[in-house]
Amino acid sequence: MSDGLQIRQFNSELYPELMDFANSVRLPVMLNQHFVQHYYLGQEWSRLFLVIEHTKCIGIIGVELLEFVTPASSLKVAFATNFYSLQPGIGGMLWLKWMKLGDMGLVFGGSQDAHRILTARKFDYYSGINLYRLNAEFEPYNEDSAIKGIVKAGLRPWKRKKLTDYASKSFLKRFADIQVVERHEFSEGHLVHTGLFMLRFHPKIDYLQWRYNLHLPHARYRLFEFLRSGQSCGYCVLNDGPKELMVAYSDGNHPELIAAGILKAIFSVGDDDQKERKAVLASSNLAMQTIFSESGFRLTKKDYPFAVGSLRGAQKLGDPRTWHINLGLGDNDLRPNMFWPTSTSLAGDSDPKP
Repeated sequence: MSDGLQIRQFNSELYPELMDFANSVRLPVMLNQHFVQHYYLGQEWSRLFLVIEHTKCIGIIGVELLEFVTPASSLKVAFATNFYSLQPGIGGMLWLKWMKLGDMGLVFGGSQDAHRILTARKFDYYSGINLYRLNAEFEPYNEDSAIKGIVKAGLRPWKRKKLTDYASKSFLKRFADIQVVERHEFSEGHLVHTGLFMLRFHPKIDYLQWRYNLHLPHARYRLFEFLRSGQSCGYCVLNDGPKELMVAYSDGNHPELIAAGILKAIFSVGDDDQKERKAVLASSNLAMQTIFSESGFRLTKKDYPFAVGSLRGAQKLGDPRTWHINLGLGDNDLRPNMFWPTSTSLAGDSDPKP
């Protein structure tokens, strides 16, 4: 490492350097002070590292530590977030910092540039994890022409409907014994210690209380418990964003019951929703995918990138069809569903707004 070049763990004194870097690479998420403070400061699971050259930030990487479990073991997985650099060679320094923090490194999603680096580093890619959307007809895109945008906006109120309208009679009859109840705090009773999955994210209660905090200014998380004949059989966390409802996390002891509980939670929120929002989730489990598709979810991204690697050769994780994977790993669910303060400055306090 050359003179004047150092990797520093982010702290509040480095806000000015981070803000200048975020503006230079057009990374608005890092300008939301509520997100930065909660996600990268004051807890043990997620940290942000800055490469500082003299007094200028020229690269960043965030690392969130996730606990995955298999039937035989527990895995400490380092999930990379907000990986950017301004100069050749800086990305390699940050990559090495990231990979040293866990048993393996994980990227779920990510840019084409990121995956070129991962491919060169011989990461293993697992296929079969798909993204699904409900009620997303005539979705607007940045590349749409002005006329196309106007046409889509005019058609959406006619083609979209309340999310609860997707609850078919056959679905409600099949899963009549499944109830969902909104809870306002996490408890040890929500944790599922056994299941039918060969790989799943299995955090402890203090992590859940931090990551999916139900009282954040920059994200609105809602917790729903699944009950079958009065007995708990799982739960899910929905990111109730301004434009979409995203399944951030879920867990349970049976794939079909989790899928049914997720759908009933979505319908429960949609029952009072007049915004005609879409719902978004990820799934690799075939039984769950079938139930989601039967209830109106449409495949929008097949084989969403799931890349794993390590300095010593990553452990083989098996067939994704036997896993349980949610979209809200790392900051995946936060970036598209964030509430913003009245000022995007990193300095000072302000009240959140949609």
